Formats: sequence, C-alpha cells, structure tokens
Amino acid sequence: MENWSDGSEESSSLKVVENGKLLPCSQSPRCGCIVTDWSEVWLGCYDIQGTRIAIYNFPKKDWDEETVIEKRDAYVQAMVYCNGCVVISLRGQTYNMLDIFDAATHRKLQEHTLPDLVFSIACSSSQLYFGLASGSMKSCLHTELLHRPANHWTCCKDGSLPIRAMVCMRDDLWVAAGPKIFVYATTDWTCKKELQADRENELNEVFLMDSCDDDAKVWTVCTMTGGLVTGWKGVAMTADVDSRYDCGAQVRRLADSLSSSPSDRMQDETISCLTSAGDLIWVGTGIGAVLVWNTVTHQLCSLFHPFENYVRCLLSFNSVQKSASYSHLTSQPKSMLVVGAGKRKGCRGQNSPTQGEARGSASSSSSIITVWRA
Repeated sequence: MENWSDGSEESSSLKVVENGKLLPCSQSPRCGCIVTDWSEVWLGCYDIQGTRIAIYNFPKKDWDEETVIEKRDAYVQAMVYCNGCVVISLRGQTYNMLDIFDAATHRKLQEHTLPDLVFSIACSSSQLYFGLASGSMKSCLHTELLHRPANHWTCCKDGSLPIRAMVCMRDDLWVAAGPKIFVYATTDWTCKKELQADRENELNEVFLMDSCDDDAKVWTVCTMTGGLVTGWKGVAMTADVDSRYDCGAQVRRLADSLSSSPSDRMQDETISCLTSAGDLIWVGTGIGAVLVWNTVTHQLCSLFHPFENYVRCLLSFNSVQKSASYSHLTSQPKSMLVVGAGKRKGCRGQNSPTQGEARGSASSSSSIITVWRA
C-alpha cells in the first residue's frame, strides 16, 4: 500500500465509523478501556493539573457531558473494565490510588490507597492482576475488589524490576519485567517459561504487550527495537518468526517527506501503542500514523494518518459481540471496532470545532478519537 489515508475514506475492508470526534476536555489522552456492556469507551486524559476521564457513548455517538470524573494532582496510569466496574490506577504526588467506578452509573464505588504505583492491570474471567512499580504482583477475585482491602490482596510474586505490562492468555499470565517475559500458570503460580524479549539485545525492555485469544498470540514491543512488533505463540510460548512486523521501516518508507530533521525521523518510527482485533494487529506510531497488519498473510494491509503526532491510545472491541447494545455499533455481528486517540492534525494550540462537536463545552480540545470497523 503506497498511499496515506487521513481516515476519512474506507481502506481495504476497514471502514471509518467516527472521523475525528473532539474530546470534551483539553487534557491529552493516555490510556483507556472499552466498557462492552454499555457500549462506551473510557479515556484517561491528563495534563499538569491532573486527570479527567472522558466517556464516549457509541449508541448516542457523543460524549457524556453530564458526568465529570476529575482527579486533581493525580495522573492516570492504567485502566481496565472488569465485572461491571472500571478500575483506574492513578499516580499521586504523595501517594498512589486505585479508583473503582460503577460502569453503569459512572459513580465512584471505592478508592484504595497504595504504597506502590500500579503500572499495569490484567483481567481474566475471575481474577484481576496488578503489576506494581516495585516489581511485586498482586491479585484479587472480581468479587473481592470492593469488599477486601488492597493490603489483603494475594501477593503472587515479588521481583526487583517494575512490571511494565501484563496480559492474560487463556489460563496463563504473561508478565513483562525489564528485558524478560515470564509466563505464569495462574492456578499455582509456577513459572512455566522465562523468555528473553530481544535475543539480539539483552538489555532491551518490553513496554507494550497485547494478546489475542482467537489465534493464541501475544504481541510485544521493546524500547530499543526501532519500531518492531514481535509475535509470540501463546501455547508453545516461543517467538513466531513469521510474526515480526517492522513498523519503523514502513513509516520511513511511506513518510520521508513528512520528516524534516533526524529527531523527527526518530520520533516517526517510535511505536506508542498497539491492539489486536481478530486477524489484524493495529500499531500506533510517533508520527500519528496507524498501521494495520494482517497476521495471516503478514502483510501491511492499511495505513491511516488521522493524528498530528503520537497516537496516544488504541483500543479494540474484542468481546463487543457480548454487549447487549452491540446492534447499535455495527450491523455485522462478526466485525470489530477499533478506537484511536491523539492530537488532531493541523491544530497546534488552536481549534475550531464544528457545531455540536464540543456541545456544552466552553473550551475546545485539540485531541480527537477516530473509530474504525474491522
């Protein structure tokens, strides 16, 4: 594929559902989660003053302007939807927090104060797992989340390196700590395998991870790989030599004209986020481009460029078919939706939203979401 797409046109089998919806707040999005039961996406946005949660409702095709969730002097780190609740990790100036909200009413149900920052959160069918900056890992049952103090949650493992990322793969938990990936059996917490994230550079650390149960794949991105996404076989727990996607090379090849300096080119090939949706892996880059790879053919099938710089967040509706209001999203029961968030192109500090885009908002935002149907 040789051309750029700004996200306004259908490319291959991918179709834009929402093109550049302005966020209702001025903060930049950092992370988010999909609330499948209520067809919503929660985005954690922050700036120097603190955090605000922006909630987009797909049936209404608009933001929830009635509920304002703000946290002054605290910065969102991770979010996950689990068993009717949205769990949000926040880094405060004097202490760290784990806030729990009712997904239906948007009301805060509980706040846990923690000595360590929760870097990453993973969710299985019955358990929540918390990866801490101290290197420890804790877990609790869904039913214990609101009724058991955080200091009484089960301590699964202790380590010396921060747990940057975690994903559940069937009955296993894949944990990224430094340059290592540990695969644990969640039944008895035995370490089934210890993997070197990058065999060519033993100091290269994993900072992004995602999984897809459909094809039993785990995807990782390291800090010093120049835009490389690596696929792992979830059952065999080995690297898949066919599933290594050089996103940095693709961006350099397609976007040389957009880079004016060596520092810009270094930013271009940086991978900022990724998500899997069926047989597609979506990758966000530092230049604002979203690359879509087909994991069956191992070919780049689409490339969009809806954002000004870093793609801040990519989320996929892997289980949206279970949502009661799924019919509001798309008429094709097997299709999935992917949400991307970042800065709007051509609006560095000045925005002019169309009427209704920022309804009820006195100040406009330079951040947008774009939604694709896959």
